Amino acid sequence: MLKSCSLLLAITLVSTGIYGQINSTKILAASNPSAGSVPFFPLADLKEGMKGTARTVFRGSEPEEFNVEILGILPGGVGPKQDLIVGKLSGGGADRTSVFAGMSGSPVYIDGKLVGAISYSFPFSKEPICGITPIEQMVAIFEQKQPARTQASEPRAFSFTQMAATKWEPSLPFSADEFGRLIQRLGTTERLYNETFARNYEDAPTETPSAGAIEVWRVFNTTGDTHPIHFHLVNVQIISRQAFRAGRPRFLGPPRPPDANELGWKETVRMNPGECTTVIMKFDLPSAPFAIPASPRTGGHEYVWHCHILEHEEHDMMRPLVVI
Repeated sequence: MLKSCSLLLAITLVSTGIYGQINSTKILAASNPSAGSVPFFPLADLKEGMKGTARTVFRGSEPEEFNVEILGILPGGVGPKQDLIVGKLSGGGADRTSVFAGMSGSPVYIDGKLVGAISYSFPFSKEPICGITPIEQMVAIFEQKQPARTQASEPRAFSFTQMAATKWEPSLPFSADEFGRLIQRLGTTERLYNETFARNYEDAPTETPSAGAIEVWRVFNTTGDTHPIHFHLVNVQIISRQAFRAGRPRFLGPPRPPDANELGWKETVRMNPGECTTVIMKFDLPSAPFAIPASPRTGGHEYVWHCHILEHEEHDMMRPLVVI
């Protein structure tokens, strides 16, 4: 069975050893529900020494401001087509907390313009240094244009049967919670809510394989971040990765095979932004010397699949996986 999934995300994973992941799926929201009216600060105009402000919730439910000084930009610091802005925090609650998990998705402004969202920490730094995902590069995925300051590269050619053949054509809006934090969730290609294809954890299950079934899933990451997607019950094998352009999605080149370190069975798979990851799995239920009751919530054998970044899975980037 071939299944297409869309991946809508918040702020997330580190691609090299020098960065620390902020522990915290598909849409990346702007800084608040009316973000369309907030102008963006061009990444090309960003300079070392510029100062701005950010907002996050340090305690309770009220967002507070603190200062951000731009230290520079790391081209390709997160991955292909994904630069990383490096900033230093000061003032407000940041003097007490430094960079912490709950800051993931906190918007950063300069002169009233949205620069991006805090997404990374540098755990070995003695100062409150953070990584900021540029808003221009988040939005570029949806606007079908090349991200700022990034040169596109063609995927490696690879010849094998293309298992990713079904059509997937939703357009995906931004989303944010009541505090203005970016929110990503998992979803499908069928709209449940008027404004988004994303689904909440408590919505009715959509992944309901039969026991013993073999399924092939295509997961489209329409956000600006990489997500480590974890599957309960099953291990999966990566069949291919293929770049695509969002909006009315079309593939940008041939699929490529998994990297050398991705061969074999995996319980967690890296889902890159702007990429369709195709995986295959078999839903064998474990045996036990006693009867295992069905889930009272769903009537099946209930497991989950989710982003393995703590702040994301706790912010509803998780969906039930119910084996019938």
